[in-house]
Amino acid sequence: MLPFEFVVFDTPRSQGSSNAQRGGRWQTQVANAAVARWGTQPPVTDALSVSITFLYDPLQPAEQRPDIDNIAKPILDALEGLVYGDDAIVSDILCRKRSLGDDPEIQNITALLLNALSGSDDSVHVMVGRRAHS
Repeated sequence: MLPFEFVVFDTPRSQGSSNAQRGGRWQTQVANAAVARWGTQPPVTDALSVSITFLYDPLQPAEQRPDIDNIAKPILDALEGLVYGDDAIVSDILCRKRSLGDDPEIQNITALLLNALSGSDDSVHVMVGRRAHS
């Protein structure tokens, strides 16, 4: 059922990072969190939009945080075969990084995202919905 959302309480990992094994574990974490919320529903075939919000500890050095352009791909790949058959149907992506110490300036915050914002650990909120027609 869309929209669909989940949170992974960890720092996102890049597929192209120097430690590929950590990136593989990250994708497994994402897939497990998605399955826990998605269940056994069949994959969606409609055009989709994905919103990704990485919430990080403001005391964490900037060089330890992934670049914004490296956050989305491993998440999209982890959802392939679970939420959708092929990530080619994702037509819109919003990907953002926000410090847990700042006002996140996010509109339409869901209860799940609000819960992640109230924590003190790195986390990633993912929401998958039908593409809005514009």
